[in-house]
Amino acid sequence: MNLKIKVFIARFGLIEGLKLYYKFRYGKTECLQLSELKHPLYMTPNTIDNSSFQEIFLDEEYSIDYPKFEHEDLFIIDAGANIGFSSVFYANKFPKATIVSIEPDTVNFNQLEKNTGKYEQINLRKGAVWNKNVFIEVVDKGWGTRGYIVEEVKEKSDASMTGFSISSLMSDFKVDRIDILKMDIEGSEQEVFESDYENWLPKTKCIIIEFHDRMREGSSAIVRETIAKYNFSSFENGENVVFINQDFS
Repeated sequence: MNLKIKVFIARFGLIEGLKLYYKFRYGKTECLQLSELKHPLYMTPNTIDNSSFQEIFLDEEYSIDYPKFEHEDLFIIDAGANIGFSSVFYANKFPKATIVSIEPDTVNFNQLEKNTGKYEQINLRKGAVWNKNVFIEVVDKGWGTRGYIVEEVKEKSDASMTGFSISSLMSDFKVDRIDILKMDIEGSEQEVFESDYENWLPKTKCIIIEFHDRMREGSSAIVRETIAKYNFSSFENGENVVFINQDFS
């Protein structure tokens, strides 16, 4: 994490920046109150959670130039919500949005519940996005808590959970569009964009995705190949690639 005091001051101002800098400097980050957020953030000090904070609130990787939305009641899917920082960001930026936050890892999900509990518009789902509704299991292949992957299994077990297709989530929430699809799912983007995409991709206005070719070689190529079937523009922002649907109405 970038622990330069001038970075904190430039982002949050003198007083708040100094307070946050020293909290991170001395590992006092169990509970953080940012003036731009309605409710506190909770995290585990001196862990990979620091990187999540840096990406979302310090580097502002989701503070992009969003397309114009014709309505305020946005429908947002946060696929790979981790401990909830991205969901909290969206809940504060778009307070009238309905947000679906999906996370498969139990430890992350428990912290996700804590961080989003006071935001009524955030709906939690324990599981992962997939290309159909199936049972999946979390697999640790050595990438740590921010790098768990999921694999499809044939039968339900104590270790399994639900894999949700994006089209089924739209049906569950009775919506005919997705305004923002944020996706950070450790290589599972390959399955998501291999099939069933025709039922939701043309109905999606903005996709923000972090590719994981280091974990699933060729996964980004499959995503780009599928998206190229539709009229999306794209640009890079930090670790993410942003796709904007030019035909969306």
